[in-house]
Amino acid sequence: MLAKDGVVFARDQVFTSTAAVVVLGRAANGRKERIETTNQLSYGEWQDRELIAPL
Repeated sequence: MLAKDGVVFARDQVFTSTAAVVVLGRAANGRKERIETTNQLSYGEWQDRELIAPL
């Protein structure tokens, strides 16, 4: 489904590493492009925080 700011998928979708190129029509880095909706962090920022978070 097309949305004002991009594409919204109707259900969860697993992508291969090249899927962003197809969806966006350009080169893309998932760690930078993929944004977590609850905290607005990129996937890379979220992953880095999880790796250094105290147990």
